[in-house]
Amino acid sequence: SMLEIDSGVITLDPQTASRSLVLSEDRKSVRYTRQKKNLPDSPLRFDGLPAVLGFPGFSSGRHRWQVDLQLGDGGGCTVGVAGEGVRRKGEMGLSAEDGVWAVIISHQQCWASTSPGTDLPLSEIPRGVRVALDYEAGQVTLHNAQTQEPIFTFTASFSGKVFPFFAVWKKGSCLTLKG
Repeated sequence: SMLEIDSGVITLDPQTASRSLVLSEDRKSVRYTRQKKNLPDSPLRFDGLPAVLGFPGFSSGRHRWQVDLQLGDGGGCTVGVAGEGVRRKGEMGLSAEDGVWAVIISHQQCWASTSPGTDLPLSEIPRGVRVALDYEAGQVTLHNAQTQEPIFTFTASFSGKVFPFFAVWKKGSCLTLKG
């Protein structure tokens, strides 16, 4: 079927990971740390936001992946996709206009990175999110992985590669790719 879960092939790209993130050895899991790591700067690395891109990126086809979320005290996570041209240095906007199609989830609220943001009243904070990307249709759909409840659908016209996009903030927050 066209919609097999690709999670198995997706890993986190250490070259893009912000200094305040720690990636697991298998590159399937990322957590936030207060101690900024001493990493070589590179044009690929996020420095304004505790973010990391998944690898590989996609420029066609349909792809799905799933992440489990763990939210630290007052922390949160962002899950979605980003265009390869997304800004990685300094103050970075988190919106579809900036090339980020994602949902931002914290203990208090959940919103979509539309411009302006869309508040998403969810019955429960998801413990897992499934992302479905349909490149040709220009759609990114996010579901609650436990309940299968749709969280939000973005419609966009993609150009160039898009990558799985993740951000975590506050100690204790962690994301893990399933598969």
